Amino acid sequence: MKELKLFLERMGGLHDAVVRRLIWAPEAKTLRLEIEDLCSNFEGLPEYPGAVPGAIELQGVERIDFDIDTDEKRLHIDEFLVEAESADKYLASISFWPGGRIILSYRVADFPEVKRV
Repeated sequence: MKELKLFLERMGGLHDAVVRRLIWAPEAKTLRLEIEDLCSNFEGLPEYPGAVPGAIELQGVERIDFDIDTDEKRLHIDEFLVEAESADKYLASISFWPGGRIILSYRVADFPEVKRV
């Protein structure tokens, strides 16, 4: 969790990032978010390195609550927060704009590589 929490803090909570693909695999207990540009929060600033695609995969998902209702063609992250729920379980809250939220309990976060399209 520390790694994901630090990453999210460094990346501004992934504010303004576009989710290219959201994959919920109940049998594998994973939720994978493929992001168009992990650095989108810095676009327009001198430190913006250009588009950096990436993914976050939350593993060991035990509870998940989807509340996404949008007519938008693209899902934008407003805020991605993580906190400890117990010694080995974490709570993630991902809010989207113009509206929607995913709240889930997970055990491990991974950063698999995503191929550029």
